[in-house]
Amino acid sequence: MRVSKKEQDYQRQVEDLRAVAQSQAVQVVAEIAEKISGAKRNQDREGIQQLLALSRRGTIQKVLVSEVSPLGRSTVEVLQIVEELTQLGISIYRYRDTEEWET
Repeated sequence: MRVSKKEQDYQRQVEDLRAVAQSQAVQVVAEIAEKISGAKRNQDREGIQQLLALSRRGTIQKVLVSEVSPLGRSTVEVLQIVEELTQLGISIYRYRDTEEWET
């Protein structure tokens, strides 16, 4: 997840995602959260790069998010991440509306 203002707090989102993982018996391999400027592109974001590295190594099978917008600065960046995760066989689970996209 990403929040763009330093005063924004994402702790509640993290706690909600932990509860979702526990309710679905999902083993949490990593928690990635960033407080960064929304102007940063994905190649400059440590969190996105960590997500991609874990994905490419086959360390994860599912990504839990509260919404997909933090996966990129623009629609194109979000779609690129979703496409790469899909090609790697990784599903994305949005907990707010319990919608899961799987390959």
